[in-house]
Amino acid sequence: MRNTTSGPPSGGDNYLPKIALVDMAFKPKASVEFTIFGFMLIYYIPPIILYFMNRNHILIKYRQPINVVIAGIMCAFSGLCLPLIRYFNINCFINTWVVNPFIFIFVITTYSRYIKTYYIQQLSIFKLKFSEKKNRRMNDRAKHESVSNNISTYKIRDTRSAIHSYSLNKDSTVSNETNIESIGMVDPVNYFKKLNSIINKKISIYVVFIPVFFIIFYSIIMTIKMWDKMTIPCVNELREVSMPRIIGNFAIILSSIFFFYQAYYNQKWDIEIRVEYTVFIVSLVVCVTVMQLIINDVFGERIMKYRAYTFQIFGFVVFWFSIILPLIKILIFKFKNDDEKLSEEEFLARLSNAAFKAQVREIAINTFCVENLLFFEAHCDLMNIIIFVHN
Repeated sequence: MRNTTSGPPSGGDNYLPKIALVDMAFKPKASVEFTIFGFMLIYYIPPIILYFMNRNHILIKYRQPINVVIAGIMCAFSGLCLPLIRYFNINCFINTWVVNPFIFIFVITTYSRYIKTYYIQQLSIFKLKFSEKKNRRMNDRAKHESVSNNISTYKIRDTRSAIHSYSLNKDSTVSNETNIESIGMVDPVNYFKKLNSIINKKISIYVVFIPVFFIIFYSIIMTIKMWDKMTIPCVNELREVSMPRIIGNFAIILSSIFFFYQAYYNQKWDIEIRVEYTVFIVSLVVCVTVMQLIINDVFGERIMKYRAYTFQIFGFVVFWFSIILPLIKILIFKFKNDDEKLSEEEFLARLSNAAFKAQVREIAINTFCVENLLFFEAHCDLMNIIIFVHN
């Protein structure tokens, strides 16, 4: 009987770990692999098509639908290719250049959506000019003024200082700031278009393109270095090839500490985005943990044979919350009574909901009246600053 224990046999030079022996002895079953393929085909393709067709719907237009569709296509492509690679015993070269990169791209593309959410929340038009940092600088400057002045004189001086600090003139105080007119911020519609363009460009470069370039470069190096293994069939990806994804997963998990703080306490993201991000991180943690347990033979040989599908479960969960659930909400929305309208009080109350406000902003930009929403946001921020100062 073949030795599959964790310790090496007497002639240790030719020893293979148990996980390698399990892969070598694996014989794919058509009933299992094609059942998985059929399920993935039904689960992925129709929702992606429907989501793309409804990408301009008010319920999902603010959710970066193009990024969602790209991530969904990546997830679907890797999921559909995996059972075919396993059943037809396709060599490791295809596994390395199809399954591994597309899962990686799916993860970082989904992750980039939440980074963009953070920056969109961080860079409102009001906060760009009246940030708390500038308010603290203004207050520190006021503290150095003479305390012998009476209270009315102090208020006038403080007001003049504030007006001077926030003026658009290129004086010494604001010389390092970006000129508003240079980026079209006089027009609120152009401001939001420019802001989205800048954020999308930066995130695409630093969060998506650079990591993708790195994994492609790494895959080229590993393909050359391990060419002998690349030319033989492999039912599960090589561990050496998956190292960048493992490192990337741990980096995303560590960064979640900061983004959880922003989502739940500081910026207080919309409840739907918070739930999606929480599910994204929890699913990632569970899949990474389960994969390590499988590799260490905690669940036995049967599960070890199908460990390649572990991260497909992560894709299923994220795909449900990112694509299928919004489609269900669109379907429900279409059956609602069109005559139901909000009163003025109900409308203003619902503006505290980030998702509803994002929908209103999208409509306001398209109808050239976004300045009304900007005024409301600035008013709320100003009231919060006043309450904070007086408290």
